[in-house]
Amino acid sequence: ASIPVSAEEISAPTEETQPIQTEPAVTELSETVPEETQAAVTVPEETQAAVTVPEGTQPAVTVPEETQPAVTVPEETQPADTVPEETQPAETISVETAVSQAPAVAAKVLSGTIGENLSWSLDDEGTLTISGTGSMPSNWGTQSAPWYASRDQVKALVVESGVTSIGKCAFYRCSNLSSVSLTEGLTSIEDYAFQYCSALSSVTIPSGVVSIGASAFADTGLTSVTLLEGLESLGGSVFSSCDNLTSVVLPQSLTSIGASAFSGCGKLITVNLPAGLTEIPKALFSSAGLTSITIPEGVTAIGENAFNWCQKLNNVTLPSTLKTIGDSAFKYCEKLAAVTLPEGLTTVGAYAFDNCSSMATLILPSTLTSIGEGSFRQCRGLTTLSIPGTIGVIPKGAFSYCQDLVALTIGEGITSIGEEAFTVCRALREATIPSTVTSIGAGVFADCDNLAAIHVAEGNETFASQDGVLFSVDGKTLLQYPAAKTGAEYVIPASVTALSEKAFSESKNLTKVTIPGSISVVPHRAFWGSWSLTEVVLNEGITEIGGYAFYG
Repeated sequence: ASIPVSAEEISAPTEETQPIQTEPAVTELSETVPEETQAAVTVPEETQAAVTVPEGTQPAVTVPEETQPAVTVPEETQPADTVPEETQPAETISVETAVSQAPAVAAKVLSGTIGENLSWSLDDEGTLTISGTGSMPSNWGTQSAPWYASRDQVKALVVESGVTSIGKCAFYRCSNLSSVSLTEGLTSIEDYAFQYCSALSSVTIPSGVVSIGASAFADTGLTSVTLLEGLESLGGSVFSSCDNLTSVVLPQSLTSIGASAFSGCGKLITVNLPAGLTEIPKALFSSAGLTSITIPEGVTAIGENAFNWCQKLNNVTLPSTLKTIGDSAFKYCEKLAAVTLPEGLTTVGAYAFDNCSSMATLILPSTLTSIGEGSFRQCRGLTTLSIPGTIGVIPKGAFSYCQDLVALTIGEGITSIGEEAFTVCRALREATIPSTVTSIGAGVFADCDNLAAIHVAEGNETFASQDGVLFSVDGKTLLQYPAAKTGAEYVIPASVTALSEKAFSESKNLTKVTIPGSISVVPHRAFWGSWSLTEVVLNEGITEIGGYAFYG
């Protein structure tokens, strides 16, 4: 830029005039004038002059070496040695120093919004931050979260104050997520929110949370869980398959737990259930590592599969309020040695105690009205059993494979005994059919190796016992020949027209049997496993021999 100069301000010097040595002054000016106002002034050779620069517009003057002018600077604009504070140049810092002194702030590599009031950001250190006010969506699918494509980068989660719910599937399959920070004000965690976060070993749930949805923490690496007072409900499978979970603290405020909430938690040893529960849901602790459990008073029902495959469970305390035990509720609890079913219990479901192989004591209450198929199957340690007549029906296989059962009492009032109800009760020596029984299925006492006699109570109008062998009262059907009955030979009476399936199975003393012509069909497995049998006499009239009739 050039500065206008009037004729009065420029005068050409004579030869005698000594030019003012202005180089130091010009240099000093150039050092003190702000960079944005510095100007270069070139004076034509023929008009060399002294230049007076008005205050506030001090230029940097460049004069050709051969025509150095005399420059007069007004006294009031002579620069002081001290530069005013507001015009002092900023300190110069090297790039290296600037980088080292800069605060450590992680760059935000991804960000976006969630609805109208929430936002998210994921920095290059793997911290995902959710901020704003309100709730996250409750209708997301497993891949709906905007950071889903970058889920493997997520290592830490910060949910800031103002967020009231964690959305459905929000952090689904964030398998590297190991740190979660949740703040007060959060009221719910929706379904599948943290499912398959396998690196997540701990989390603190704020006290304001009242519900946690289905599978919210399923298949994670959690080792312990403490849920605070105020929590009211847990969804189904909420902590299922948490293989490393060893302890759980449930609050007394909890009144509802979904199915399979702790299923597959193989290292979970003990849990204190809250008093507010009224039922134990389906598969609640299926395949868990529990060693003991007390069901609180007030619970009226235990759901199907609730404790099945709890292979370390050896002690169960049931409440007096209990009415129903569901199908397979304690199936394969192989170390459960004893259980007292309370008075007031009415129903035991199918296979409820199947394969509780250590069970040595079982007391069935007088209030029991129904037991399911195979309900006490394979309770191998059971030695004595009294079945109340109130149940009416002993279903198929109910006490089969109770191999140590020696003493059996079937109560008056029982009307029906299902097929194979007591099959393979190998230690059983004798049995009595009560007078009220009107129906007996095939193979009821089949493969009872030590059963020597079957008796029928006086007054029974449907069945009869002849020398310890069970017949229909008219003598036309032979239902069961006791496997341990003495005698090597047996001639089936001519009055018999039908044999029950497995009628002679595993008859260990029998070497010869004679079948009369009045019998036309030898049924399926009629002599199955009768290893000592060497001779069978078949008379005219037999038209059919069933499969495996003489197998073994």
